[in-house]
Amino acid sequence: PTVVTAHGPVDGELGDYYGDLSRYYGDLGERITFVSISNSQRAGAPDLPWAATVYNGVRVSDHDFRRDKDDFVLFVGRCCPEKAPELAVHAARDAGRTLIALTKCREPDEKQHFEQVVEPLLGSDVEWLEEPPKERKHDLLARARALVMPIQWDEPFGMVMIEALASGTPVVALRRGAVPEIVEDGVNGFICDEPAELSSAIER
Repeated sequence: PTVVTAHGPVDGELGDYYGDLSRYYGDLGERITFVSISNSQRAGAPDLPWAATVYNGVRVSDHDFRRDKDDFVLFVGRCCPEKAPELAVHAARDAGRTLIALTKCREPDEKQHFEQVVEPLLGSDVEWLEEPPKERKHDLLARARALVMPIQWDEPFGMVMIEALASGTPVVALRRGAVPEIVEDGVNGFICDEPAELSSAIER
């Protein structure tokens, strides 16, 4: 018996591959089942032989838990339309908060998104850091007033959410992908249905 953990989207070509894999080994009399990293991830391929959902985890001791927060909000993610750092800029600015953005921006499409969409928005209230050391990231996760996650796609999980929560930092996110499975609205963060709601959620 074999289990395959799907770490990314399970639709499109990859979903077709997973289906072919399951059928091929099933025809041989061998059993392959799949493990999802969130229940929402399965929506892309509901007919796959899912065995269970096993959420990702972090070693909590690797993160600095801090109750007293600074005034800035944090964005962590790739510079791309799916992660929408531009929406984080707008949300922080509308809330009157400084945004610190920790980004990956080295692929051609990421650089293009930065130059065309994000860079024109930057000002003195945005600190843009590209792939800082892990220690710097952990320090900012612990000090941030909130993590802002304005995702524009159905992300299968979102490791940065649980990294923030391990640091005692609430998550303000849009209702996409696994967000409702990780963020308990009003308890460890706030879930918003529209980008315009993010700024008031930061204040809450």
